[in-house]
Amino acid sequence: MFQTKHIFRRGAAILAAIGAIIFVACSSPEPPSQPPATAPLAVQTQPTSPPAATAVPTVAPTAMAQPGPTVAAVATNVPAPPTPTAMPAPTEVPTPVPTQMVEAQPTPVAALSTIGDFGFALKVERETQVSSAGWTESDASQEQGVLRFPYGGVNVLLRWAPAEGATPSSVLAESFGVLRSSQPNLQFNAISEGELTVAGQPGAYGGFSAADSSGTVLGGGLIGAWLCENPARGFSLTVTGQGATTAQIRFQNLLDNFNCSAQ
Repeated sequence: MFQTKHIFRRGAAILAAIGAIIFVACSSPEPPSQPPATAPLAVQTQPTSPPAATAVPTVAPTAMAQPGPTVAAVATNVPAPPTPTAMPAPTEVPTPVPTQMVEAQPTPVAALSTIGDFGFALKVERETQVSSAGWTESDASQEQGVLRFPYGGVNVLLRWAPAEGATPSSVLAESFGVLRSSQPNLQFNAISEGELTVAGQPGAYGGFSAADSSGTVLGGGLIGAWLCENPARGFSLTVTGQGATTAQIRFQNLLDNFNCSAQ
């Protein structure tokens, strides 16, 4: 905020000269006595003194202020104003549209069909074409038989026969021997083995690879073996395919869907 300063100048008062007025007093003469007749007297007129001159005060001349030395302005190099930078046009930001929440739908599970005609239950995909045959007899029965079917990229063979003192390990070895003799043009090599449980029953499994005569591996598979009671039967499940991961997934899926009883 700016503050304004008032500057007062006092002028010198000039007094007018007052002239002094001088009155000359005249006295009245007494009446003369009867003079003798004489020659008239000559009246001498006294000159009146001129009025005194009025004293006029002398006004001293006002001292004129001497101008100070003129200061020459020094040119200052003023930088050129900056070149205005063109402002970029504002980018239009699209208004976000709320994403519609999509409720995740459960992956449809293929309908399963239960095979229960031979005293046990096995659930497979409904579209799977299952063929049956006898193992020691002409036709499959509750005591013995074979089921064959393709299943999600692999081939499956389920065999059952009377146990007669068999163990899971002996059933496994027998099934591996049957596989090798059924395809003599291939070389089957055992690569792993272990234990498993099927329908609450102890079992054994073995993994293998198959190669042609030149030694080129064509695929492989798994064999699982276990025993069931009433009646006493030994079961073996053989799964073969070109992909080891697919074969393992299908193998485990079939074991999980097996039951020793058809009920």
